[in-house]
Amino acid sequence: MSKASKICIVLPEYIESGFVVPVQTLPDELKLFVIEAIKEFIPEPLQVQAIEYLESSRNNLIAPLYSEMAQLPLGALDSTGSTEEDISKLTNAVYWIIFQGSCVPVWPPTDYLLGRTICAALAAKLDTWFLDGPRLELLSSDVVLKDLRTEETHLRFSDWLRVTCSVDEYGSIWMTTKGMYLVGLPEIQAFKLPKQFINQMGSVMTGLAWKLVKLLQEHRQSSPDLVNFDIPLNVRVAGSDIEEAYQKNTPAGSTIVHLRFDEQLEEHDTAFLTIVPPAFLKLSDGEYYYQVCSQIYKPVEKGAVVKEWSSAMTNAVNTARAGLNELRSRYLEGEVPSEFDLIVKYRVTNGVDTEYLWAYVTGWPQAELLNVNYGNDSRYDPDIRVGKPATLPSESIVDWVLMCDAEIILGGWTNQVLGKDSDDDGQ
Repeated sequence: MSKASKICIVLPEYIESGFVVPVQTLPDELKLFVIEAIKEFIPEPLQVQAIEYLESSRNNLIAPLYSEMAQLPLGALDSTGSTEEDISKLTNAVYWIIFQGSCVPVWPPTDYLLGRTICAALAAKLDTWFLDGPRLELLSSDVVLKDLRTEETHLRFSDWLRVTCSVDEYGSIWMTTKGMYLVGLPEIQAFKLPKQFINQMGSVMTGLAWKLVKLLQEHRQSSPDLVNFDIPLNVRVAGSDIEEAYQKNTPAGSTIVHLRFDEQLEEHDTAFLTIVPPAFLKLSDGEYYYQVCSQIYKPVEKGAVVKEWSSAMTNAVNTARAGLNELRSRYLEGEVPSEFDLIVKYRVTNGVDTEYLWAYVTGWPQAELLNVNYGNDSRYDPDIRVGKPATLPSESIVDWVLMCDAEIILGGWTNQVLGKDSDDDGQ
């Protein structure tokens, strides 16, 4: 393998998937009960395929006591949107009915979908939920059964691949896919992602994943017994890849995504394809993610507007600054909802002129210092670039806002003086 140009992946012949249906009591004849559930809830011709897959010698149906099982990392379900109440459906069960499926790693993931459908039918008959192990997702049987796909063309890649994210105590975001494993490829991840790029990077990672799956399909068509698959270190991802994955219109830009292979070191470790800036660019992670997103989505860069100062503006700044101590207390005590963005406006001067820029807060360790990711490029300071992490002195802050879904929930006093939204004037 040439380290300078590609990553060599050894493709597995089979991969394992597991599904869990939590129950208080067990049916007398478990396999017969599951077959009854399949016949009751799964239509033809999928019904026959499901029964054949259930009875395959490669698969296993067991029902251990939950109390006798090794402790599982159920806390990881938090990153996929599960609540404590959802997780209690698993931990309060007496038995776990587990279907262990051996899957051929291909797209569409037919074996995985059969196992998922079998457990959805069983959960429906038992009036309970079930755990999709490969995707770390607690599901209602209704959700799966009403969306049964009997034609492969109806299965959207974005419906199957999950992109999850988690935030550490320092405001650093880790984003990863869930599902590449089922086609025999490593999951894709990104570290130190600025919060303002979550939605766009989620789409970019889905488009990248789909591009790699297409490349793998092409290689398998020419070499059905393919064992090794070479992934380029630099993969071009276009808006068309995202459009195919989501089956909806997307911007027409394109970008090149640089990958690093983080190999599996221990038995229970996971190998990853990690999105990283190439060394020659000398960019921070945040700056690189901004570059990747902006080349596909072509954002309109708005220069910070420099306005003449007025008494009304002075009052607005004083009001904003007077609320900083209370704002910090609410932020540190977790009173700012996680779906809100805390964004501060700060001043930058070249000694003659002054501009006012936005920055996304990721931490507030000291009253006089904030950890941020820059939201604008500066005209006057070449070190201030979108997505770059930095430490900001609170004395430079002139305003702040709490935003949710691009709407100002609280703050923005200087914007009110200007008489227009920040989206209109770049403030």
